[in-house]
Amino acid sequence: AFSVLIPIMILGAIASSMINISLFPSIPLCCEQKLLGTAFGLLDGFQQLGGVIIPIFASMIIKATGGIGVTNYIGFLYFFFAIAIINTAISLLLYVYDLRHGAILDKVYKEDDKY
Repeated sequence: AFSVLIPIMILGAIASSMINISLFPSIPLCCEQKLLGTAFGLLDGFQQLGGVIIPIFASMIIKATGGIGVTNYIGFLYFFFAIAIINTAISLLLYVYDLRHGAILDKVYKEDDKY
């Protein structure tokens, strides 16, 4: 059972990091300078809200699958893997949207260039 879980956990961790890698650096390129604080605040607020809500759902899944035990964490891991897949899909959609609208996020800027 653990031989299946380890790759799922590794892939889930990599996929979950995709949203932070793609979303946070894109904020200054997508927003006006005067709205940067608000944009980062909203993004951080939604991330903190997810940090409150997701553990509640995770505990509900563990309780629904029989409580604490090695075999009862499969649904729990699939739940987090599904979230990671959604995060990866959002990152890819952001990338495709950017490519179709001028590739602002994909450009390389020199130090003296302005956005």
